[in-house]
Amino acid sequence: HARPGSFWVRLAAANGITLEVHDDGPGLAADYRPGVGIRSMRDRAAELGGTLDLLSRRPHGTLVRAEWRLPA
Repeated sequence: HARPGSFWVRLAAANGITLEVHDDGPGLAADYRPGVGIRSMRDRAAELGGTLDLLSRRPHGTLVRAEWRLPA
């Protein structure tokens, strides 16, 4: 859906795990509403104790970020 020219994937672990996918596509439309796929990914992240967010990046692109905190 994103029609990117390129994308980046970042996985980091420190006090938790962060997974990010960032593309340089046109980004989210002003009237964007999450569909079944995004809702399912958010639900799955929550089942595992984490979060999933979609962020529009300016001037182009979208960032999908999933985060899970590790027990202390």
